[in-house]
Order: sequence, then structure tokens, then C-alpha cells
Amino acid sequence: MSYSLVPVKRSTKGPKTRSAGQIPAVIYGADLSADSLALEPIQFKKMYSEAGQASLIDMIIDGKNAGKALVQEVQMDPVSGRIIHVDFRRIDMNKEMTANVELRFVGEVPVVKASGGTLVMNISEVEVKC
Repeated sequence: MSYSLVPVKRSTKGPKTRSAGQIPAVIYGADLSADSLALEPIQFKKMYSEAGQASLIDMIIDGKNAGKALVQEVQMDPVSGRIIHVDFRRIDMNKEMTANVELRFVGEVPVVKASGGTLVMNISEVEVKC
């Protein structure tokens, strides 16, 4: 599945960006300079709920293709639960990388259900190299 995001470059500080109704963000990595960005909250939340932190996102900054990125970190306000900042990591598609992928177990194992047992998962994420 393909995901894309259309942020704009920003020159204001985070609090001013948040008061304007946007989410401040930064994109860095792949031996390029870091850029400060502003995200539309509804667009980002929809994309993030579908893509999560393990999916590549096509970044289109100020109408130009800025390559692919991963969501590195999402910072939340501890009181309101609002997103207050997002970090994106640029990905160089020609270099090997390592990422942690969360495991989500779906459904029930028939033998556990039939015998009334409990399935214990010892790991919740795996490291993937690609």
C-alpha cells in the first residue's frame, strides 16, 4: 500500500505553528539537511492510523517530491493527548537499513481455545533488515 503526505516548510517555532492549528514536524537523515515542516492534523492522523511507524511515506514538500520517509517519533501532550511534534527519518532507497516492526497477533489459536489455555507471546516486535 502506498502512503503520501503533503507538509509545507515552516519558518515559525513550534508553539506558533501549534496555535495556527498545525502540527510542527522535522524531517532529517539520508545525508541531507534537516527541514522544519508543518502538518495538517487531520491529514496526518488519517495517514498515521493507516501507515503506522513501519510504512514508507512519500513526502511531497512544497510541491516537490522529497523522497520517502518513516515516522521516527510522534510526541504527545501528556494531558490532552494531542500530537505536539512529529519526527520523520528520510530513507535512502539505495542503502540497507534496519527497522523494528511491531507484531500484532490476530485471532485465536484453535487448540488454545478448545483446551481453555492461554497463549503467551514472548516478543512484541522484531528487527527487520532490508
